[in-house]
Amino acid sequence: MKKAFTFKQLGQTEAANDRGSYRIPKILINGVAKLFLPVALFFLLQMQAAVAQGPGSGWGYYRPITLNPTTPNANYQVKVTLSAGQYSNMNSTGNDLRFYDDANNNCPYWIESWNTSGNSVIWVKVPTTGTDVLILYYGNPSAPAVSSGSTTFDFFDDFTSSLGANWTTITSGGSVIQSGSAVTLSNTNGGTVSLSNTTPFTPATSSFFLETKHKEVGYNRNRFYATTSTGNGCPAGLLATNDYGYFSSSAGTQTSSKIYWNGSFTSSTLLSNNTDYLTRWQITDGSTYNWYSYNYATGAALDATARNTTYASNIRYISILVTEVASTSVIVDWVRVRQYAATEPVATMGGQNTLTAVTTPAVFTSSGNFIVPSGVTSITVQCWGAGGGGSTITSYGARGGGGGGGAFASSILSVSPGNIFPVAVGTGGIANTAGTNSTFNTTSVVAAGGRGGTSNSATAGAGGTTASSTGTTKYAGGNGAAGGSTYSGGGGGGAGTSGAGGNSPTAAAGSFGTGTTQYGGNGGASVSGSNNGNTGSNYGGGGSGAVTNSTTDKTGGSGAKGQVIISWCIPPSAPVVTGPVNYCLNDTATPLSATGSNLLWYLTPTGGTGSSTAPTPSTSIVGTTSYYVSQTIDCESPRARIDVIVYAPFTTINGQTNISCNGGSDGTITILANGGVAPYQFSVNNGASYTSGANPNPYTVIGLGANIQYKIRVKDSTGCQSPAIP
Repeated sequence: MKKAFTFKQLGQTEAANDRGSYRIPKILINGVAKLFLPVALFFLLQMQAAVAQGPGSGWGYYRPITLNPTTPNANYQVKVTLSAGQYSNMNSTGNDLRFYDDANNNCPYWIESWNTSGNSVIWVKVPTTGTDVLILYYGNPSAPAVSSGSTTFDFFDDFTSSLGANWTTITSGGSVIQSGSAVTLSNTNGGTVSLSNTTPFTPATSSFFLETKHKEVGYNRNRFYATTSTGNGCPAGLLATNDYGYFSSSAGTQTSSKIYWNGSFTSSTLLSNNTDYLTRWQITDGSTYNWYSYNYATGAALDATARNTTYASNIRYISILVTEVASTSVIVDWVRVRQYAATEPVATMGGQNTLTAVTTPAVFTSSGNFIVPSGVTSITVQCWGAGGGGSTITSYGARGGGGGGGAFASSILSVSPGNIFPVAVGTGGIANTAGTNSTFNTTSVVAAGGRGGTSNSATAGAGGTTASSTGTTKYAGGNGAAGGSTYSGGGGGGAGTSGAGGNSPTAAAGSFGTGTTQYGGNGGASVSGSNNGNTGSNYGGGGSGAVTNSTTDKTGGSGAKGQVIISWCIPPSAPVVTGPVNYCLNDTATPLSATGSNLLWYLTPTGGTGSSTAPTPSTSIVGTTSYYVSQTIDCESPRARIDVIVYAPFTTINGQTNISCNGGSDGTITILANGGVAPYQFSVNNGASYTSGANPNPYTVIGLGANIQYKIRVKDSTGCQSPAIP
């Protein structure tokens, strides 16, 4: 589940187009735009979007693509079709196309065919199993071409370069020539000409399609085999006659051909010179071996015959042969291997949307979808339900009841960059009709719409309830008022971020329920005489009831629409700290410090309540104590750790040698240092002076005389000194 910010909104502007509208609340603090970074909004349901995902700011447009069913495997190749009328703002060559999945992963693709006046076919390699949405970005005039069959398919060659070592040929019967973007096999003497891949292809799954696009100029024995080794013909034992292909039942070179399979010709010719065809094998390792032939332009099967069998060995090669008759040839456009699924995902292209950089929270006033921007892991979602419509009056002298106000609900949700969530904005109820709910991700956050007044009745509609809403914070909409003796009932007020919407008071002149800040709209004011009800105010205000003192029907006021606001903050980096901080035992410590804004100090890496006061470490205990500090710039950063280490070296006498004779000075003491941080320095005069440089440990002091008191101390590399002994 995709879920969560701190809501800040200091002002707002409105922007709209014929696809819908969104409001951009501007956030400036002390004249500085805060860290609410660009978001990707993409609207499947007719709404202009603001996006910061995909290939970047150089792309001006995008289209959502839905996949049904979802991708069955990782790295599955999905066929996407562009139709006439969908090329507006794309480069004329399609160089600027970029595909991303709903986790913002870049998807390799290959343009199989491109026709800006008709249909274009594009294959997209989708990295993740279960993907149901792709996003096509375009509209960058300077974008380089990245279409690549090699990165899209499990095996691919479009013969735009030399065959090299990739292909093995037999040319005893003629020639195999690569030129442009095709390879031509020409039989000139009735012998054998063939082409097959030199090394085995490696399918991503055990079930796959092997496909080739080709056309012929002269038929008789033109053979296409999916086989088991390079240069091989029909796999041994595959069929009783062990042969199949595009054969003519007449002698000599022919301009058309039948299909031959296992000893039988089709009754009529099915292929013709200079016509593109697609030959396809559906292979499952160790079992399925199915062969199909299609007209490439129309996609139609050449006939209805099932040419299916099984084969126990793995298929890893394609062999194409032109044999036995001179002046026959095959022109191969490309060869590819792609994954197989019993039901392939169908890609449905959505409408064009404009990419607009947004640096503030995103406000939905029309339904759509929200894409979590890069770096965002938490969003705050706030929903205002729509208001209900007031009662329509068709009876002379009747006063209608007001519609209820919409509820408010909000939650902080955890999300991942690239997640796509549906956003539904509640529609205000027309007369006698409830307003609809505003929702995020269908059920994650729900603000209930207000009920409508009863038709031709004084009965009012209740406000949207907290029981029908979902969220961490929920407030009910205000109730509409019942129609009175003179005035209709006013509409209930919409709930807001600070509380429930106001109930409309007893019907009186111009009475209505007050909307609650922030953004809760007032209900429509009551009316008298013969008048339609008043419409509720944005957002979520209920409409007032109608009144008639004539034979003319009067219509209840409509409820106001709802809205959804999604806010987020990308956490700043952790503050800069310097550590570890070293102290000697019982030193006087000073407060810790870090470089950052609005620092908060903690004793734990997560959880707890931060303090704005920097701690002063205790130095009474030897060891390491960890402290943690964050900074807040609109939202809180990760915590940086500072280790405070208290050292206390100590020493022992590891040995001594007394002087050899009275008055001598050849005594020694061997000192062993422990604790603290090596290297150590040693003193025999209570620290008045120490040895210099790096010293061995233990360290032997020489040249000591008798009847002199030596006070032994050590000092470690941090400057901490041991107590003196004795």
